[in-house]
Amino acid sequence: MTPDAIAAEFHSVAQQVYHDDPLWLGEDLNSLTEQFRAALSQSDLKLWTKCLPGIARLAVTISPRQVIDGRLSAFFGFWEGTDSPDQHAALFREAEQWARDQGAECLIGPINLSTFYSYRVRLNEFAAGAFPGEPYNPPYYAGLLDTAGFRPLKHFHSWLGPIDDRVEAFSADMEPALQGLESEGLSFLPLNGESWLGRLDEFYDYVDQIFGNNFAYTRISRDRFQTSFGSPIARRLCPHSSVLAQNADGGIAGFFLGFPDYGPLVQQGNKEQMVPSEIGFEQFSRLNGRRTLLGKTGGVHPDFRNRGLFGIMSYLMLKRGSAHYDWGGAVLVREDNHSARVGELMFSRPQDQRRDYGLFAKDL
Repeated sequence: MTPDAIAAEFHSVAQQVYHDDPLWLGEDLNSLTEQFRAALSQSDLKLWTKCLPGIARLAVTISPRQVIDGRLSAFFGFWEGTDSPDQHAALFREAEQWARDQGAECLIGPINLSTFYSYRVRLNEFAAGAFPGEPYNPPYYAGLLDTAGFRPLKHFHSWLGPIDDRVEAFSADMEPALQGLESEGLSFLPLNGESWLGRLDEFYDYVDQIFGNNFAYTRISRDRFQTSFGSPIARRLCPHSSVLAQNADGGIAGFFLGFPDYGPLVQQGNKEQMVPSEIGFEQFSRLNGRRTLLGKTGGVHPDFRNRGLFGIMSYLMLKRGSAHYDWGGAVLVREDNHSARVGELMFSRPQDQRRDYGLFAKDL
């Protein structure tokens, strides 16, 4: 099948699943088509897809690059479906057999091609809706995976809450630490769309070093990085709060990208709903009511780890963004990542919210 045909079938299932959900952020058919086109264009990647019209959809990919804990692993993704355990169990059995035939020892997901893109299942706080890029699904998804024989593999969290006096509460510890790093030659610069694009090649060169140890990480090409994370990121990131940590030689020591929660603008229940690909910071003024700053993507170069740099960047993001936002959050953090301690520390008040997500696996 062509990428257009696969995407059209898959899109119709999502439309069925979320037909009456006003909180759903929709699905961009053009983006879905492009992802399948990219998958089919990779010579070292094999793709299996199946769609049960009106019931379920599933894709599985396998590549020699997908070696997890020493085992060749297949990824399942683009998964959506109705609450139909028997049909899902049968669908996964077929997917498992295909993956086994390709030599895979484990099936892991949901991962849409790569952890650079959408992955994980939402496990709680469904009534809170979602921000773009956050897992969102009906509450029964984890149960479907359990029925199909999958086990929880990795857990992730988002912490969100009112900014109010949070900056002041951390300033006594953070300001001296910030001054100490600056005295060593580090500088903390604003990061906007222009500066992100201006250093995009440099960021790509650091991607493997910063994120290479992340679970299920697989490298993507420079061209793919530029297409998916160049202009789309530059257009949406918050220029007030995003932080670039620069070493004394002008190189990248770390970075943290902040984004407004554009979710209210793309929710299906919004009469003037936009698609995610149309969103940019120029729409910030259209966010009525609560405005939430999301600390979504960041990392520290290995040469500068264990020096509190991530905590300082998190603090600066909140400090610089506090004049523009009501809420803030550290989002989509793996529970055993060092940055999880920072997010939990900063958003651990009774009124704060924690959203949980999971990756699931099944031995083949």
